[in-house]
Amino acid sequence: MTTMNPQESNTRFSEPYFNYTTEVRYLGEKNGPSPVVYICARHAGRTEQETRENVEKIRRYAGFVGAVNAIPVATVLFEPELGSEEAIDYECELRSYYAYSLIHRCDELWMFVEDGISEGMALELAEACHCGLRIRYFNKSFKEVCVNESRH
Repeated sequence: MTTMNPQESNTRFSEPYFNYTTEVRYLGEKNGPSPVVYICARHAGRTEQETRENVEKIRRYAGFVGAVNAIPVATVLFEPELGSEEAIDYECELRSYYAYSLIHRCDELWMFVEDGISEGMALELAEACHCGLRIRYFNKSFKEVCVNESRH
């Protein structure tokens, strides 16, 4: 299997946010199975519009992870939208349960830090460190800004 170039191989990734220059490359079966990557990024916004924009960013992050032949896990993209005001506390608990359960099943956690690190992201990071996951940090250009090569 060859390294996938997302700009050539899939026209849906032709938007400018895929003009990244990172050294992240996975070769799939040649180097063993692709790693499962938990996407850690800001989800909740101060407004509904900001939250929707954050979810769209997470979709792009998942596309980036997939484009480098890793398997993306982004709980916010498949969690239920419970909707009612009464369900907010339950929804937060459910989101945390999903996140922590999936972090334990991942190989790495990639933090997308273009909007800073939220309290929820910090909790996910702590859980990943507790599990011994490899942690990687990326900026808005998908450039790796810090690599933690050691496992915790």
